[in-house]
Amino acid sequence: MKRLTWLVSLAIAFTGLTAQAYSSFSSSSGGTGVYILGLDALRYDHNSTFSGLGQANSEFTATHLNVKFGYVWGSGFYTGAIYTSGSFAQTSSGSTNTDNRTGYGVTLGYYNSGWHIAGSYLINSTYTLYNNNSFTNGSSYVGDFGYTAVVAGSFFIGGGLAYDSFNWTQQTVSGVTTSQNNTQTDLYPVLSLGFQF
Repeated sequence: MKRLTWLVSLAIAFTGLTAQAYSSFSSSSGGTGVYILGLDALRYDHNSTFSGLGQANSEFTATHLNVKFGYVWGSGFYTGAIYTSGSFAQTSSGSTNTDNRTGYGVTLGYYNSGWHIAGSYLINSTYTLYNNNSFTNGSSYVGDFGYTAVVAGSFFIGGGLAYDSFNWTQQTVSGVTTSQNNTQTDLYPVLSLGFQF
């Protein structure tokens, strides 16, 4: 939990430090647009220590990565693509089980004076459990809101919030695929960085 608090503080600090920097992600760019290649990232750990409760100590680690590529038009309108990846590891009694989630899709958004809001529809997404069972199909979305600013040359940095909503309609267990609804939602802070060109 301390690491999560530290990361949130870091993202807020970066946002504050870059608030006075000039950002070209807006209509102030004189009618011309820019391409951007960016990464939103978060990693956090949660440790549970038990004493006298008859339970083993455990650790949970989650990593969220959203890679984005797109074009910010002179009007501030954004069109692009996203690749999202999540890793969720649970360690208990010396054994670690890791689930993985991936997806890719298209994004629409708007940038103005460094602030942005965007929504992505994932064309394909898969959740693979540690035992190789998986969830597939369905509709999934990723939304984010935040602030980024150019701080050196074409490099930008900032922070924000991301929201994931995944819904799968099929599951595969021991090689057998059946219809089954499974959902996962996440709301988390991110550190954003990347390049414009």
